[in-house]
Amino acid sequence: MNKVTLSFLFCIVLFSCKDKDEPVTVCGVKDPANDLAWLKAVIDDLEKSSVRQYFYVSRAEYNHTVVFTVGNCCPMCNTYTPVYKCDGTQMQNPDYSQIKNSVVIWKPDDFLCVLI
Repeated sequence: MNKVTLSFLFCIVLFSCKDKDEPVTVCGVKDPANDLAWLKAVIDDLEKSSVRQYFYVSRAEYNHTVVFTVGNCCPMCNTYTPVYKCDGTQMQNPDYSQIKNSVVIWKPDDFLCVLI
């Protein structure tokens, strides 16, 4: 290979990797489970719960907006799935069919659910 070809390949590799190294931010933070104080408080409460092994927190999209949900597979709990906006306000009567692209961002070490 000549020097021009090598230089061209080097530039392609150098610039193509630049975007991949930048962390993705959600709600203005890199790690919402730890960096959003209100969400960290929710997770801290879940960790103290006697049924924590059934609960998890997910990040998702709701009408093209980032939201967080607290889900569970608790067989003895009578619960619902709260949906929170980035600022920590809980949505009232969300249309659960509009929640898309859900990704678990927290679950306890002793998690018992099987998520599909």
